[in-house]
Amino acid sequence: MAKAPKFRFTIKSQTDKEKDAILYVEFALDRRYKLSLGESVKPQWWNNKLHRAIVIESGEQKQADTRNNKRVNKFLDSLEKDLIDFFECFKNWRKIHPPICLPPIQSKMVSLVKEKIDKYHNKEKEEIVKKTKTPTQFFQEYIDSLEHKVNQRTGTLISKDSITNHKIVLKRFNAFLAHTNYSDSFAIFDKRFEEKLESFLLKEFNYAPHTICATNSVLKVWLKEAEREGLLQDTSYKNMKSKAPAVEHIYLSDEELQRIYDIQFTEELYRKHKLERSRNGIEASRDLFIIASKTGLRFGDLSILNHSTWDLEKRNLYINTHKTQKRVVIPLSDMVVEIYNKYQGELPIPRDKSHYNKHIQKCAMIAGIDEDIYKIDKKGGVLKQIAYKKWQLVTSHTARRSFATNMYLKCHDPFTVMAITGHTTEENFLRYICISKEEYAERARKFV
Repeated sequence: MAKAPKFRFTIKSQTDKEKDAILYVEFALDRRYKLSLGESVKPQWWNNKLHRAIVIESGEQKQADTRNNKRVNKFLDSLEKDLIDFFECFKNWRKIHPPICLPPIQSKMVSLVKEKIDKYHNKEKEEIVKKTKTPTQFFQEYIDSLEHKVNQRTGTLISKDSITNHKIVLKRFNAFLAHTNYSDSFAIFDKRFEEKLESFLLKEFNYAPHTICATNSVLKVWLKEAEREGLLQDTSYKNMKSKAPAVEHIYLSDEELQRIYDIQFTEELYRKHKLERSRNGIEASRDLFIIASKTGLRFGDLSILNHSTWDLEKRNLYINTHKTQKRVVIPLSDMVVEIYNKYQGELPIPRDKSHYNKHIQKCAMIAGIDEDIYKIDKKGGVLKQIAYKKWQLVTSHTARRSFATNMYLKCHDPFTVMAITGHTTEENFLRYICISKEEYAERARKFV
């Protein structure tokens, strides 16, 4: 029975035991082959019986030699496994082929051994490049790649808003490095990193808890990818807080929304409040806000209203929501139909969220929605009770919360409302219900 060729790892013979000696692999096919492995070890640290480098971590061996010998042994272990497989295949091949076919396969076997050696060294070079890559370089490369990535949940490309959020977090991280003088190294992501970052964001930027948690959430995405690529060994980042404590939000009642809808944008009103006149001005923002408040749509959905299906006969809106690409069917109220007809089916496109929020806050102020709201704000690590006028707290997301709360108060069936808002869990939906403690007390009064 034909035997598989034997091989062994050897070093170049030399008298100076302190000088590095080149490593070879020797094996026989049609003749004896001796191929350089592109590695070397000091002869005093080579075991001729085991064909491996000697590793001593007690101090007898220099740390550089210990690291090198570990790396060399890792390579030899990997190469030995492949060589056993290669030569086993050669043995089986030789059983069924005539001797005349040996030269080509022998040449192929030698090439395979050389390819394996080259492949290892190329991989090692790539790993060295990776290990020298800084967090900021890696994070920037990750952000650059987002433009071509697909959101696995929705099957769509990553949104521009998400990419912008990542860019903002990278700016915060760079500011953190600049302020603290920490090295741009993955070694900083230890058990105390979250505490140091949070302290910096609180003291220097006076950020609220939800902003810090949002920052942590993006960082965790990056660090998970860095761990996957072997750049990060410490997994303390997994414990970073990425969910902010519940915040008390406001909603607008049907009566308050009616007051906003009833605003007449007369010449006198434009002069009095110095309002701009344009198709995408304050009146358009008001109308879009009312639509959102009566349909439960997000701000991102307002820009695709004209590309959705409006069935005025059935009084339904059919739309694939921008964030989740979920198709929902929304019943249309009289108010929404009136706005749709006002623009003859060509609704305005909302301006950027900043201008939109300023417009709808102005509308809420003009409508006299000035109830005092007291909130406990935590900024800069300090708890403060701050008094607001209700109109000051109105934002684009107030519309969706208003729809969910008003509808829930009427039907008392969360699943009916969830079918319209697109929420998949009752827990997430109930976070949108903005009933105040006073309203709960009033509802409970009849049971007392």
